[in-house]
Amino acid sequence: MAGSAGDPLYVVKPTCVPSNVASDLDGYATSTVTLLGGTSALSPAVAALDHC
Repeated sequence: MAGSAGDPLYVVKPTCVPSNVASDLDGYATSTVTLLGGTSALSPAVAALDHC
């Protein structure tokens, strides 16, 4: 999905978004983030883009 659109793909911990990933998202002026894995794999903190 990301590769076909030329967009970056990030793999993060199930509990938070690393600061360097958050910085990249800010740098790309990201307006939409698609999370893959569901609530059993990713915490609400990831959905909120909370930094580690």
